[in-house]
Amino acid sequence: MSAHVAAKVAAMVEQAGRLQSLLQSRVSTQAEVARLDRGLQAAASGLVSETELSALKTRAVDLIEVDRQLVEMKPELEEGDRLRDDASRSAQALAAFQNADQSAIVLRNSIENLARRMGIAFDTAATTEQLLQELATTIDGRESALADRQVARRGAIAAAQALAAALENRDHLVEKLRVLVEESSRRKAQKAEADKIIDLGKDLVRQMREARGRVVRRVFNDELNAVWRDLFVRLAPEEPFIPAFAIPETANADVEAELETHHRRGGKGGNPRAMLSAGNLNTAALTLFLGLHLSVSPKLPWLVIDDPVQSMDEVHIAQFAALLRTLSKQMNRQVIVAVHERSLFDYLALELSPAFKGDRLNVVELGRSAIGQTTCRWDARLYVADRAVAA
Repeated sequence: MSAHVAAKVAAMVEQAGRLQSLLQSRVSTQAEVARLDRGLQAAASGLVSETELSALKTRAVDLIEVDRQLVEMKPELEEGDRLRDDASRSAQALAAFQNADQSAIVLRNSIENLARRMGIAFDTAATTEQLLQELATTIDGRESALADRQVARRGAIAAAQALAAALENRDHLVEKLRVLVEESSRRKAQKAEADKIIDLGKDLVRQMREARGRVVRRVFNDELNAVWRDLFVRLAPEEPFIPAFAIPETANADVEAELETHHRRGGKGGNPRAMLSAGNLNTAALTLFLGLHLSVSPKLPWLVIDDPVQSMDEVHIAQFAALLRTLSKQMNRQVIVAVHERSLFDYLALELSPAFKGDRLNVVELGRSAIGQTTCRWDARLYVADRAVAA
């Protein structure tokens, strides 16, 4: 049954296709018929009537006769055309000759007028070529003269410009020279002032050297050496060499105090750095400081010493403490000592404790707390009689 239906459907589809083709063929045929009808109508409208055809035939006969006559007259017509062309060319040549003759007359008149304006004497009988040659020669000569004058004029302009620039430069140089003269005068005045200042400076240097020499001679003298010797011997009694100052006399030179050493039994030693130990060098420096302090009149009765016992042994430290007590009592000095070691701090506090009525020792201890803040502990120690000894 399915095959039968499919066959029927296929047949119907085939028939539908045929019908579609027939419809398209019909439409094409109708269009072709309409076109042929239009062509037939156009052909019918183009047909000539009998009257018009007779007139055309008569006209054709007349045209044939005219053509025969023209063929017979062709040589005469060609000759006429040639003669007409010759006549035209002759007329053109004549007009050209007339124009050329007129131009030649005008050119001749123009040349003569130009020669007169230029002041050139010429012969009226001379040909135009001769007159033109004479004009060309004159024009070339005058052009050459004008070129020379132009070159000279340009040279004069360049010279004038150079002169103007030179004048301007001269004014600039004159102004610059004036400024330089003023500057030179000012510099000379400054040099004179500078020379005065230099002379004054030299005089001040001379006076300073003389004053320095006087100070050196006044300070570094036998008195200072004596005080220094006493202090050094007190702190270093076993040292055979004693430091001292010497002032060598040298001409035209600054007065300088030099360090040297003297043997206790007499005679000179070498430089203290070569003759003394490190501890005795520190002792020498400390006693020199004390000697300088004691050899001049103090403005304030204070003696400030910072960490004075470097490289000292216990014996020297004890002798130094006794020396400080002596200076405080005999020289009437208020002594301030700063140390950095706890054990030395406690020892000096004990050694320098008040031993007489009216004495006083201020103990100040600086430190740091656990949080990094600076702490200060101050203790004033006064003289207290020892009752055990008194008893």
